[in-house]
Parts: sequence; C-alpha cells; structure tokens
Amino acid sequence: MNLTDKITQLLFWFLVLEVCLISISIAAASVLLGLVFLSMIMLSIVQKKWILPKTPIDYAVAAYIVVEFITALNSDLQMDALKNSKRLLLIGIVYAVVLAFTSKEKIRTAIIMLSGSVALLSIVEIFMYYDLGGERLYVFQ
Repeated sequence: MNLTDKITQLLFWFLVLEVCLISISIAAASVLLGLVFLSMIMLSIVQKKWILPKTPIDYAVAAYIVVEFITALNSDLQMDALKNSKRLLLIGIVYAVVLAFTSKEKIRTAIIMLSGSVALLSIVEIFMYYDLGGERLYVFQ
C-alpha cells in the first residue's frame, strides 16, 4: 500500500467517523472535518496534481459560491455574513466522498458503520428516555 492509498484510506475513515459522531459531538465532527480537508491537501501534495475530480454539479457549486459571496458583500453586516459563509466548506465533503468512496466495499462498510452508530444511539436514547422518566427525548440531536 503506497502513501496515496494510505491517505485515501484515512480520508475514508475520517468521513465515516465524522458522520457517525456528529450526533454525539459537534466538536469531534468539526475536528474530523478539518482532518478530511487536511487529508485532501496531503493527497494533492503527494500526487503533485489537482485531485478534485470533475462532477456533474461543478457549475451549480460554482454558481452557489458566487451567489453566496455576492449576497454576503451586499449585506448590511458584511463581516457577519462572510463569517457565516463557512458553510461553503461543507461543499468540500462532496469532493472528499468522490475521492474516498472508490468501491462497493467501502460504500458497504460506511453504510454498516452508519447504521450501527444510529442503532446504538437510538438504543441509548430509548434507555435514557425511560430511565429519566420520559421528560427528555432527542438526547443526541
């Protein structure tokens, strides 16, 4: 397994763990999102080329980014609007998934991990709901 394969494998696991943990800890999910982007940068450096694949939604994504900045610049509170433009980083997840989910086996593994984490969280939430007298639901949301 060469370095590119190792980084791609890390990218895959960072994405899967990010989705599995987002209901438990936004901080952990944010750290994992940073690791996703760091992995993408490392992959680009190791391969010495532009790694983002072309997708059918590229023009729509570019248009959305342009509109986001135009609306932020026309806002009464420009700095707040630009700060809230951080949601644009979430678009990078689309490209990370295209890079990392390269086989049916990886997709199957991700679905199993996500299903398992949802099932576990649901069981814990049900026990907490009945243990705490039914006053608090949606513990992990």
